Amino acid sequence: MKTITPYHKDKGDIGVDFAELYLTTEGKEFKRASKLQDMEQGTDCFIDGIPTDVKNTNDIFICQIMTDTGRVNTRHPFKKKSKATHYCVVNVPIDDASNPVTKGKFIEHVNIKERLLRDFIKDETNLKAFYKQLQDLENKNMKDFGVSQSQACFKIKQLILPFLKPDVGLSYVEPTDADGEISFRLYKSKKKINNEPTNLDVKSILSKFKTNNANTSPSTGENIITINV
Repeated sequence: MKTITPYHKDKGDIGVDFAELYLTTEGKEFKRASKLQDMEQGTDCFIDGIPTDVKNTNDIFICQIMTDTGRVNTRHPFKKKSKATHYCVVNVPIDDASNPVTKGKFIEHVNIKERLLRDFIKDETNLKAFYKQLQDLENKNMKDFGVSQSQACFKIKQLILPFLKPDVGLSYVEPTDADGEISFRLYKSKKKINNEPTNLDVKSILSKFKTNNANTSPSTGENIITINV
């Protein structure tokens, strides 16, 4: 089996290490990207020549606010200069990094936009708007969105929510708990999020209306109709 450099403490680095071990064992061509390609283009590696962003999480981190400067940083692969076209999704807990082959799990190597449409974003129109919104956020300052970090976070969240599927949540660390940055994360909710009223909700509302209506008695006076409750 191919040997690589020792594991790093960073979860993302561990994910790349595991992806290399797993995919080369499967006969795939795996080439690590340079540090410059990683930083500027969001490419961790090339799998069979495909520029890939390795994710050691099922969630999607889309942007962050740097707490020292208030600057908004859009995350790869959503920057205008991002080059990665695919995600390689793995699950390797840091505690299990010493034995990644048996403990880690390879999930998929998938086109980024395909995965976003499948799991997170409503449709292609919303996907285009989602990318544009994130690119518009790049290098903005939190003061552009509110007088406090809390207001800025809430405003940014409101800008992103309309693009998401009903069962997708958007979370961020509260500014008071942030350690250098406030990261915004998309995740699949275990319980479907639906703000639309269900048939049961409608029946309940109608039932309450009928009950309230039965307990009212109209009276008239000087051509004005009043309702006594």
